[in-house]
Amino acid sequence: MVSVINDKEEYDAIMAILLKLPLERNLSRYQVFRFRKKVEHFLVLNDTLYLNVREGLHKKVFYKTQVDIMALEIKRPHDTNHYSHNRMYELCKDYFFTIPRTIVKDVVARCDTCKTSQPLKQKEPFKHVTAAYCFEHIMIDLIDLKNYKATNLGFCWILNVIDVYSKFAKAYPLKSKAALKVSNALESLFLTFGPPTVLQCDNGKEFSNFVINDLCSRFNVKLIHGRVRHPQPQGQIERSSQTLTRAIAKQMDAKDENVKEASWIKYIDLVFYNHNIPVYSSTCKLPFELFLRTQRV
Repeated sequence: MVSVINDKEEYDAIMAILLKLPLERNLSRYQVFRFRKKVEHFLVLNDTLYLNVREGLHKKVFYKTQVDIMALEIKRPHDTNHYSHNRMYELCKDYFFTIPRTIVKDVVARCDTCKTSQPLKQKEPFKHVTAAYCFEHIMIDLIDLKNYKATNLGFCWILNVIDVYSKFAKAYPLKSKAALKVSNALESLFLTFGPPTVLQCDNGKEFSNFVINDLCSRFNVKLIHGRVRHPQPQGQIERSSQTLTRAIAKQMDAKDENVKEASWIKYIDLVFYNHNIPVYSSTCKLPFELFLRTQRV
């Protein structure tokens, strides 16, 4: 296991060895030996030190006291995605070598956009729903964006689809939550990825009707409705919808001066892409990686 770079002296010494430059004279023999042993794990690209994880995969290196520089590096991607500090920390681990979690947490805590988009408190714990493979069990929900209908080509709903196994999310913008519109979106989902074994939703009229029942019957899908006034079984999709609603709001708040006239439709693909790329603690993998069976490069 490669240890962290403690200070500028160690950082400069490793850079000098890699670039075949003379070392500082005040270094002891032991320090020189230790640095020369350590240097095999690093390389220099564009005058910057990187940890060489494997061929084609490098992580930018900082030394412990570079707190301000680390914060700036974290802030750049966070200002685009506005992830929570846990998801931001997981993302940083893919690109940087040993950035402390405390710095990530501090950057996220200072974000004005995130301060105004706090999650809703859950009064009751949610029932945990599991699946053994992709598309064994999917959950659906509608995200209400009627307030922005005029500036989004008439679209005012998002059909949010979550695969329970991989956590992969898919969005279908809708102009209406009529049963036929929802059914058409679900049929498009089934024809693209194949029908799931189980489809779970709440008891709303847009889901509990003959049209949806007929669709599930045609594709041999088991339809499950949550119990009235018992939201716990819908926990995963409810949390996902809240998270995605906040993410859309953050995108509009960050990029449109007049949020009431903002167009969320142009950010929807980016928001769902950002949802699908972090490593999730429950699976230790990216939703893309599990759902599409692809490996990160």
